[in-house]
Order: sequence, then structure tokens, then C-alpha cells
Amino acid sequence: MTTRTIETTTANDIALDVNGNVSIVTGLAAVIGNCKTAMQAQRGEMQYAVNTGMPTLATAWDNYNPIQFEAAARTILKAVPGVIEVESFSTSRTGSTLRYTAGIRTIYGRGAVNG
Repeated sequence: MTTRTIETTTANDIALDVNGNVSIVTGLAAVIGNCKTAMQAQRGEMQYAVNTGMPTLATAWDNYNPIQFEAAARTILKAVPGVIEVESFSTSRTGSTLRYTAGIRTIYGRGAVNG
């Protein structure tokens, strides 16, 4: 079965197709989209899964620890259906700006997640 998910815009809004319907993406785009969503889900914010999500507060803001942030990100990304491997990961923080790039190998090919 092919991975499918709702497409989002760069502003993280639900994307619409040319007919005004919710746009669905499949394959590599879907897995990378799911990886992006997984990285944005913050630990403690999901009502029924409060112990899941990225521990960004603890690893990036309260006490910047890029090694712990990367370890958590790799764990989160590897749990996304369709991900085979996190091939590379880099992160940096300047003031109140956190940036990361993850190179992902999926069952559909390779892609990247940036934040």
C-alpha cells in the first residue's frame, strides 16, 4: 500500500488542489511530509500521547544540547512509517532561531526535512 497524507503548504496550512479540494500526496512526498509533522509535534502537546513528540523545550530552549536534540529527532524520524534510515542530521541555534536538516532514506527514495 502506498503512503498517503494531506499536503501542507510552506506556511503549514492544508493545501488545496486546482479544484479547491484538499490535496493528497503519496509516496516520497507523503513520507517526508509525515517526517516534518513528526518533528513539529512537541512533547506534552498531544492529549492522548503526552510522552511522545520532540522534547524541544528540554533539548533546544531550556538547555541547548544539540546531541540530545539530534538523538530525539533520529528516534522520532525512524518511527515514521516508510522511513528506512536517517542518513544525516545537522542542527544549529542562533539566539531564538533553531535550524535543522535531516537527510532521510525512505522506501520511495531519499528526501530532506528542514526546520
